[in-house]
Amino acid sequence: MGTMWLLLALASTVQAIKFMREGVLVPDNVLSVGEGKEVECKYIMWRQERLYSVTWSIQYSGVKTDFFVYQEGGSKEVKPGVSLVTVDADNSEDKVVKMRLTDGREEEVTICCDVMVLRDDGYGSMTNKHKEKCSDPIRVEDSGRGGQALVSASMEAPSSGSVGSSLPLVCSGGGLTSWHSLELMVNGERLRSLRGGRLEYTLPLTDRHFTRGYSQEESMSVGCLVMKSGQVVANDTRTIRKEEQVARLGSHGSHGSHGSQGSQSQSRGDRGLFSTAEGQSSTGHCHSYMVLEETRRGSLLRGRIPAVVMEGLTHPARLSEDRHETSMSAVLVLDVLGFHGYRVAAAATQPGGIAWTLERRCHGG
Repeated sequence: MGTMWLLLALASTVQAIKFMREGVLVPDNVLSVGEGKEVECKYIMWRQERLYSVTWSIQYSGVKTDFFVYQEGGSKEVKPGVSLVTVDADNSEDKVVKMRLTDGREEEVTICCDVMVLRDDGYGSMTNKHKEKCSDPIRVEDSGRGGQALVSASMEAPSSGSVGSSLPLVCSGGGLTSWHSLELMVNGERLRSLRGGRLEYTLPLTDRHFTRGYSQEESMSVGCLVMKSGQVVANDTRTIRKEEQVARLGSHGSHGSHGSQGSQSQSRGDRGLFSTAEGQSSTGHCHSYMVLEETRRGSLLRGRIPAVVMEGLTHPARLSEDRHETSMSAVLVLDVLGFHGYRVAAAATQPGGIAWTLERRCHGG
């Protein structure tokens, strides 16, 4: 007798709702915004089971929301307040829901169906059982938006500025949704961030903002990034030229009447003074360069890294002679490099994040 009860208990457990391998089937595994699609819930019931309800839900960005319920006897309920999906209830049944995405802010969604049945245990009583199945991640296409083509970034800034003055900066974006944010960058470093369409900031300029590039002209870079889910989807960069303030020339003006030979000698002296200040190669100055890249695991450094910089990195791993990796974030690595005299010369976006070219002036003997 005990064996029979055990077998009946096992049968009750095993013979429950089943799903076919696909579970939830979406044609081509793609949902296009504004286009109706029939999504199937491919479940199987046993003879002892009677359908009670099928509840459909959509998942995205960690949120799960019910949007349609089919109940025993053909009753249908479209859940209110779901702005992402509309349902054609008249043409939807227990195993098929005809739905339409109305918003393309998500790149992927998941569709789930939860099936509840009433099961006759054979002794005149009914028990509830339910099982849920979800689709694989479904790609969302928005032809009206053209992917991310309509999302844009704009960096407004003067073309030049001088030390001691204030630089008005405006970072703005176009085609943004509530999922986008703006980041204002100065020399490749994040200065301010905002979830919105316009970020304004006034930057007091100091000598530390400017660095000398390949053209020997001192400048700085400012950038506007549009971010979504931690990724750069649009960017705009401007270069700000340093306005030179030559205040010492007047002190030599009174000596201009000592004849051409004196003037030539003075001119040579002035050239020597300014070439030393500008760090040209004739004075023994040089520049070293390094590239810093954001990676999923931290940061990657390309170039010859001085030992004193290496000591400031957390567990640096040598990949090759001129490539080292660390688990430190790019922002922390920038802090270490800045402490040792490196300045950002250029910045660019790439699929994995942001890459910075850093420059350090070195002095020959």
